[in-house]
Amino acid sequence: MPDTAKSINKQLRMDTLLIPDHWDANSIKPDHNISKAEYLFSRIKPEKAEEWRKMFGGDETQTPKEEKAALKPKKCASAKAAQAAKETSKG
Repeated sequence: MPDTAKSINKQLRMDTLLIPDHWDANSIKPDHNISKAEYLFSRIKPEKAEEWRKMFGGDETQTPKEEKAALKPKKCASAKAAQAAKETSKG
C-alpha cells in the first residue's frame, strides 16, 4: 500500500497528510492543480487469478456452475423424499 499512497500523492501533487481525528473537506483547496491520472493497480491476468485461487482460495473458489451441480443431487433427494411422503399420506 505504500506505493499506492505515493502514486496518489504524486497525482494530487501533494505531500502525505496525516489522518486527522475529524476530517474536513479542505485538504485540497479549490483550483488546486492535479497531475495526470494514472492506474493505481496493475491488471491481473485471468491465468494468474486462477493460479492464486487454486493456491489460496480453498472451497470458496467453486464457480457458480460447480455450485449448482453440487446442489442438484440434494434437491433431487429432497424432492423424492417429499413425493414419497405425499404418496404415503394418501395411502
